[in-house]
Amino acid sequence: MPRLVFSGGRQPGCRAAGRESGGHRRTDTASKEAEQRRCAHEQQARQKELELAQQHQRKAAYALYRWNHSYPASPNHPHLVARHLPPFDLRQWQHPYYGDCLLVPMVNEAWQLMNLEQINQDGQKRPISGALKKGLFYQFGRQTWTLYICESWTTGAAIHLGKPCQPCVMSAFSRVNLEAVTAIALRLYPDSDIVIAADNDPPGIEAAVRVARRYNLKIVLPTGAGQDFCDSLMQECTP
Repeated sequence: MPRLVFSGGRQPGCRAAGRESGGHRRTDTASKEAEQRRCAHEQQARQKELELAQQHQRKAAYALYRWNHSYPASPNHPHLVARHLPPFDLRQWQHPYYGDCLLVPMVNEAWQLMNLEQINQDGQKRPISGALKKGLFYQFGRQTWTLYICESWTTGAAIHLGKPCQPCVMSAFSRVNLEAVTAIALRLYPDSDIVIAADNDPPGIEAAVRVARRYNLKIVLPTGAGQDFCDSLMQECTP
């Protein structure tokens, strides 16, 4: 049988091998491009996290400055008078837009001041814009056997004052922050019996139930629908 000779000296299978090699090159290129995109995305995410952390630190520095350049809250501040609450350790300043504001310190797990909740005479609440919020709380009293976690500062004050033992209460400032503050309470006070003091409205109950189920905790509610524990205290104080 005569030997077959291919034009140009190309051996059998070379064309197929070339196609296969090109396929590998295209696959390798696509993989490299995907890896580059992934790395770029991760780098952007890290950069955003770094910038956000730096922003939070700047806002925390401002919060400390504002706290140090304010004065002790007056017991005659309209928000306190309307809710029959003492000023505790709050401070006060004249906001250029919101008026005469109480300043509530918002601290993290390391007890560092990171933000301030500003409450004006009408009870409107505003933290410092752009400052950290998640995982911040205000604590009433020292550790007790039963520890309550609630949403607002006024609710926490009412619970703390409304019970003879004046239990420890951690105010989370919002229902969104309940879970983060509960996790902190469990780390700080593992021996305490932690109870979620929920607002008696659908969003408040839903948030409290979600946290209580996750950590196997108890929930208490004020008796009146739509109320929080400060509303109950106000009713008791009203002649």
